[in-house]
Amino acid sequence: MNIDQARSLQSHIQARLLLREMQDDIFPERLVEALRAQDAVILMDPSFAYERSPLEFCISFHKSALNTAAAREEIEVEWGFGDGLTGKGWTVSHYFQIKGHEDTYQVQARFHDPSGEIINTDVGDPIIVASTVKIHPSELGRGVGERTRTELLKLSAALLIAVFGLVSGAQDQITKLDVLPGLVAVFLVGFSADSIKRLLTTTAKI
Repeated sequence: MNIDQARSLQSHIQARLLLREMQDDIFPERLVEALRAQDAVILMDPSFAYERSPLEFCISFHKSALNTAAAREEIEVEWGFGDGLTGKGWTVSHYFQIKGHEDTYQVQARFHDPSGEIINTDVGDPIIVASTVKIHPSELGRGVGERTRTELLKLSAALLIAVFGLVSGAQDQITKLDVLPGLVAVFLVGFSADSIKRLLTTTAKI
Protein backbone atom coordinates (compact mmCIF):
# COMPACT_ATOMS: atom_id res chain seq x y z
CA MET A 1 0.00 0.00 0.00
CA ASN A 2 1.45 3.35 -1.08
CA ILE A 3 1.05 6.71 0.70
CA ASP A 4 -1.94 7.79 -1.41
CA GLN A 5 -3.77 4.53 -0.71
CA ALA A 6 -3.04 4.85 3.01
CA ARG A 7 -4.43 8.39 3.06
CA SER A 8 -7.50 7.30 1.15
CA LEU A 9 -8.12 4.46 3.61
CA GLN A 10 -7.68 6.77 6.59
CA SER A 11 -10.10 9.29 5.09
CA HIS A 12 -12.63 6.51 4.52
CA ILE A 13 -12.33 5.36 8.16
CA GLN A 14 -12.76 8.91 9.45
CA ALA A 15 -15.78 9.45 7.21
CA ARG A 16 -17.45 6.29 8.51
CA LEU A 17 -16.70 7.30 12.10
CA LEU A 18 -18.22 10.75 11.51
CA LEU A 19 -21.34 9.13 10.06
CA ARG A 20 -21.71 6.93 13.14
CA GLU A 21 -21.25 9.96 15.41
CA MET A 22 -24.00 11.78 13.48
CA GLN A 23 -26.30 8.79 13.89
CA ASP A 24 -25.60 8.75 17.65
CA ASP A 25 -25.82 12.55 17.83
CA ILE A 26 -22.85 12.35 20.18
CA PHE A 27 -19.51 13.94 19.31
CA PRO A 28 -16.18 13.99 21.19
CA GLU A 29 -16.97 17.41 22.64
CA ARG A 30 -19.94 15.95 24.49
CA LEU A 31 -17.74 13.28 26.05
CA VAL A 32 -15.29 15.95 27.16
CA GLU A 33 -18.13 17.91 28.75
CA ALA A 34 -19.28 14.80 30.62
CA LEU A 35 -15.76 14.16 31.89
CA ARG A 36 -15.40 17.76 33.09
CA ALA A 37 -18.75 17.44 34.84
CA GLN A 38 -17.40 14.34 36.66
CA ASP A 39 -20.09 12.27 35.01
CA ALA A 40 -17.90 9.17 34.78
CA VAL A 41 -16.74 6.46 37.18
CA ILE A 42 -14.51 3.40 37.11
CA LEU A 43 -16.28 0.04 37.22
CA MET A 44 -14.43 -3.14 38.20
CA ASP A 45 -15.49 -6.69 37.34
CA PRO A 46 -15.57 -8.75 39.49
CA SER A 47 -16.32 -6.25 42.23
CA PHE A 48 -14.32 -8.26 44.83
CA ALA A 49 -10.61 -8.39 43.98
CA TYR A 50 -8.38 -11.35 44.77
CA GLU A 51 -4.61 -11.42 44.41
CA ARG A 52 -3.38 -12.64 40.99
CA SER A 53 -6.98 -12.86 39.70
CA PRO A 54 -7.77 -11.00 36.44
CA LEU A 55 -9.84 -7.86 36.85
CA GLU A 56 -11.58 -5.80 34.18
CA PHE A 57 -11.74 -2.02 34.55
CA CYS A 58 -13.86 0.27 32.40
CA ILE A 59 -14.94 3.89 32.29
CA SER A 60 -18.70 4.19 32.64
CA PHE A 61 -20.76 7.35 32.15
CA HIS A 62 -23.93 7.95 34.13
CA LYS A 63 -25.73 8.53 30.82
CA SER A 64 -25.85 5.10 29.18
CA ALA A 65 -25.91 6.51 25.64
CA LEU A 66 -22.36 7.78 26.12
CA ASN A 67 -21.07 4.30 26.94
CA THR A 68 -21.81 3.00 23.44
CA ALA A 69 -21.12 6.18 21.48
CA ALA A 70 -18.82 5.90 18.47
CA ALA A 71 -17.19 9.17 19.57
CA ARG A 72 -15.37 7.23 22.26
CA GLU A 73 -13.00 6.01 19.54
CA GLU A 74 -11.61 9.54 19.28
CA ILE A 75 -10.82 9.78 23.00
CA GLU A 76 -7.81 7.88 24.34
CA VAL A 77 -7.88 6.59 27.91
CA GLU A 78 -4.60 6.05 29.74
CA TRP A 79 -4.58 3.96 32.93
CA GLY A 80 -2.27 3.80 35.93
CA PHE A 81 -2.85 0.92 38.32
CA GLY A 82 -0.79 2.17 41.25
CA ASP A 83 1.69 -0.71 41.01
CA GLY A 84 3.92 0.81 38.33
CA LEU A 85 2.02 -0.72 35.40
CA THR A 86 -0.16 1.09 32.87
CA GLY A 87 -2.73 0.37 30.19
CA LYS A 88 -4.77 2.01 27.42
CA GLY A 89 -8.37 1.77 26.32
CA TRP A 90 -11.86 2.38 27.66
CA THR A 91 -11.78 -1.17 29.00
CA VAL A 92 -8.61 -2.85 30.28
CA SER A 93 -7.64 -6.00 32.16
CA HIS A 94 -5.17 -6.18 35.02
CA TYR A 95 -4.26 -8.20 38.11
CA PHE A 96 -2.49 -7.28 41.33
CA GLN A 97 -0.02 -8.95 43.65
CA ILE A 98 0.12 -8.16 47.35
CA LYS A 99 3.60 -6.81 48.11
CA GLY A 100 4.39 -7.01 51.81
CA HIS A 101 1.55 -5.26 53.61
CA GLU A 102 0.57 -3.20 50.55
CA ASP A 103 -2.86 -4.47 49.57
CA THR A 104 -4.63 -1.28 48.48
CA TYR A 105 -4.05 0.39 45.11
CA GLN A 106 -5.24 3.64 43.55
CA VAL A 107 -6.41 3.05 39.96
CA GLN A 108 -6.53 6.20 37.84
CA ALA A 109 -7.62 7.04 34.30
CA ARG A 110 -6.61 10.11 32.27
CA PHE A 111 -7.90 11.18 28.88
CA HIS A 112 -6.52 12.53 25.59
CA ASP A 113 -8.59 14.37 23.00
CA PRO A 114 -8.55 13.56 19.23
CA SER A 115 -5.44 15.71 18.78
CA GLY A 116 -3.59 13.78 21.48
CA GLU A 117 -3.67 16.56 24.08
CA ILE A 118 -4.51 15.79 27.72
CA ILE A 119 -8.08 16.73 28.55
CA ASN A 120 -8.05 19.22 31.43
CA THR A 121 -10.60 20.61 33.83
CA ASP A 122 -11.84 24.17 33.53
CA VAL A 123 -8.98 25.31 35.79
CA GLY A 124 -6.33 23.56 33.71
CA ASP A 125 -5.69 20.41 35.75
CA PRO A 126 -5.78 17.00 34.04
CA ILE A 127 -9.10 15.22 34.40
CA ILE A 128 -8.57 12.12 36.50
CA VAL A 129 -11.16 9.45 37.27
CA ALA A 130 -9.92 7.35 40.20
CA SER A 131 -10.94 4.36 42.28
CA THR A 132 -9.35 2.62 45.28
CA VAL A 133 -9.01 -1.16 44.94
CA LYS A 134 -8.64 -3.43 47.97
CA ILE A 135 -6.83 -6.68 47.14
CA HIS A 136 -7.60 -9.81 49.18
CA PRO A 137 -5.34 -12.89 49.49
CA SER A 138 -6.22 -15.59 47.00
CA GLU A 139 -8.06 -18.48 48.66
CA LEU A 140 -7.44 -20.61 45.58
CA GLY A 141 -3.71 -19.98 45.70
CA ARG A 142 -3.56 -20.84 49.40
CA GLY A 143 -5.42 -24.14 48.82
CA VAL A 144 -3.05 -25.11 46.03
CA GLY A 145 -0.11 -24.33 48.29
CA GLU A 146 -1.40 -26.58 51.07
CA ARG A 147 -1.97 -29.49 48.68
CA THR A 148 1.51 -29.02 47.26
CA ARG A 149 3.08 -29.10 50.72
CA THR A 150 1.15 -32.27 51.59
CA GLU A 151 2.29 -34.04 48.43
CA LEU A 152 5.89 -32.98 49.06
CA LEU A 153 5.74 -34.39 52.60
CA LYS A 154 4.40 -37.71 51.25
CA LEU A 155 7.14 -37.81 48.63
CA SER A 156 9.83 -37.01 51.19
CA ALA A 157 8.61 -39.80 53.50
CA ALA A 158 8.64 -42.31 50.64
CA LEU A 159 12.16 -41.30 49.60
CA LEU A 160 13.39 -41.49 53.21
CA ILE A 161 12.06 -45.04 53.57
CA ALA A 162 13.70 -46.04 50.29
CA VAL A 163 17.05 -44.52 51.34
CA PHE A 164 16.99 -46.32 54.71
CA GLY A 165 16.29 -49.58 52.94
CA LEU A 166 19.13 -48.97 50.50
CA VAL A 167 21.59 -48.03 53.26
CA SER A 168 20.65 -51.10 55.35
CA GLY A 169 21.28 -53.40 52.43
CA ALA A 170 24.55 -51.66 51.58
CA GLN A 171 25.76 -51.93 55.20
CA ASP A 172 25.35 -55.73 55.14
CA GLN A 173 27.43 -55.91 51.99
CA ILE A 174 30.11 -53.54 53.29
CA THR A 175 30.78 -55.68 56.42
CA LYS A 176 31.92 -58.47 54.09
CA LEU A 177 34.61 -56.26 52.45
CA ASP A 178 38.20 -55.65 53.54
CA VAL A 179 39.00 -52.49 55.54
CA LEU A 180 40.17 -50.21 52.67
CA PRO A 181 37.40 -51.09 50.19
CA GLY A 182 34.96 -50.92 53.09
CA LEU A 183 36.02 -47.36 53.94
CA VAL A 184 35.64 -46.29 50.32
CA ALA A 185 32.19 -47.85 50.15
CA VAL A 186 31.20 -46.20 53.43
CA PHE A 187 32.08 -42.75 52.16
CA LEU A 188 30.32 -43.40 48.87
CA VAL A 189 27.15 -44.48 50.63
CA GLY A 190 27.44 -41.59 53.07
CA PHE A 191 27.56 -43.29 56.47
CA SER A 192 28.16 -41.27 59.63
CA ALA A 193 31.33 -41.45 61.77
CA ASP A 194 29.60 -43.84 64.21
CA SER A 195 28.73 -46.18 61.34
CA ILE A 196 32.37 -46.15 60.20
CA LYS A 197 33.62 -47.07 63.71
CA ARG A 198 31.06 -49.86 63.98
CA LEU A 199 32.03 -51.29 60.59
CA LEU A 200 35.77 -51.13 61.41
CA THR A 201 35.20 -52.96 64.69
CA THR A 202 33.16 -55.64 62.99
CA THR A 203 35.80 -56.10 60.29
CA ALA A 204 38.65 -56.30 62.86
CA LYS A 205 36.85 -59.06 64.78
CA ILE A 206 36.44 -61.06 61.58
